Parts: sequence; structure tokens; C-alpha cells
Amino acid sequence: MKHLTKNRKEILEIISASKKPLNVKQIKTLVDFDTSTIYRALDFLESLEYIHSVIFDNEKYYFKDKNGNFIICNSCRKIEVFPVQSISREENILKQEFGFLPLSHIFLFKGLCRKCNT
Repeated sequence: MKHLTKNRKEILEIISASKKPLNVKQIKTLVDFDTSTIYRALDFLESLEYIHSVIFDNEKYYFKDKNGNFIICNSCRKIEVFPVQSISREENILKQEFGFLPLSHIFLFKGLCRKCNT
């Protein structure tokens, strides 16, 4: 892994171990270095595709896998990851109808979680 300083490695390990996407505020609670160092490390890791990101309501969240499948509660802002069984049908439609070769995907569903829905 190219130029992984101790701080970059620590952030990569945190994101890799997380079951959910994390934002900078969440990462800051888990490390002992300043916010600007976190941002620089995240930019570096993302530029080399060690991590990926998505923006939810003007806040950037980072995750390890190239593909992301998320649900987010509009009320409490809770984010969950959900498994996608197969998207081969959708990929075939993209290829056949649009001549598009998908390299990655992000599925995002917004709504109300179980707690906020009751």
C-alpha cells in the first residue's frame, strides 16, 4: 500500500472494520489526531480507491467496498447497509439498452426506519 502513514492506516482500518459508512465526526471520536489530518487522510485513501464515499444530505460518508447499498432514515438519520442479492438483470439492461458498462454502484433508499415508522 502506497505511502500509508500511521494515521492513514488507522483510518483505513476503522473504515474497513465498520459495518456502516462513517462521516468525519464519527471517525474523529475514534482517533486522537485533528480533523484536518482526518480530511487529508480520507482524501488520500479515496484518491487511491482504498475507500469510497457517498454524500447523504450534504455530509460525506466513507466506506470500504466499491459498491454501496444503503438505507437512510429521513427522521433519525440512521444509516444501514443492506445486501443486494443480484443486480445482474439491471447490469444487462444498462449494457444492452444504453451501451453502458457499470464499474460500481450505489443504491440509496430514503424513508423511515422501523423505530421512526411506528
